[in-house]
Amino acid sequence: MKRTIALVALGLALQGYGARAADIDWKKVDAALGKTAAVSGEVHRYGLPRSDLHVTLDGIPRPRSRRS
Repeated sequence: MKRTIALVALGLALQGYGARAADIDWKKVDAALGKTAAVSGEVHRYGLPRSDLHVTLDGIPRPRSRRS
């Protein structure tokens, strides 16, 4: 019971410390990534290519330009 109360108290105490979307300067994020985001409401989406994927189709490697 004491542990539950302590966890609830900790959760309430930390509630005000999280970054909110309104507090983030998205222009700085864009500059750091070197890309602009596709914004939909409060969601900012960045397209970042993945070089760690090796895609094959029926055992044939797919070039990066053909992946979809």
